[in-house]
Amino acid sequence: MNQETAPNRIPDDAVALGKLGRAHGLHGEIRFFPYHCEADFLLELGTVLLGPDAQEIRIKGLRGGGKYWILLLEGVESRTQAERLQGSILWIPESRLPPLPPTEMYVASVIGAEVRDEQGARMGVVADVMETSESDILIVQGEDGSEELIPALRSVLTGWDAETRVLTVRWPMDG
Repeated sequence: MNQETAPNRIPDDAVALGKLGRAHGLHGEIRFFPYHCEADFLLELGTVLLGPDAQEIRIKGLRGGGKYWILLLEGVESRTQAERLQGSILWIPESRLPPLPPTEMYVASVIGAEVRDEQGARMGVVADVMETSESDILIVQGEDGSEELIPALRSVLTGWDAETRVLTVRWPMDG
């Protein structure tokens, strides 16, 4: 079963930690692009959920830093195995994240969340988070396949309901 036809088994309370990139070297290492979290946190977690099947997998090693990290996962021992994982998302249940103050959220926790404007109109679903030097950008995919790029700024993100996973935005932005 490939990832495109696999049923989505990600728990409702799961938070995306980041995306796997290209294979690195010959021994199963793979690039990991974290969604605005400290990647060394992965070593503390020990295990994460991989891809749409939510396969539990142990983190064996992590090195590097900056834009991406080099990750070694248990059972991934060759370049070919690592290449098969490219594009997969790493997840964890939200309950395993350190708690935040009530007015803050993990940006990665909005992946898959519904986005509505302040009038309540549905804009789409957060498909991805892009990191830029200014701020994170939420990539919101509309039902018609269109994409809207929304900056993750307090002036734009006006509401978050973690229970229903609905993000309210001031859109279009003033100015």
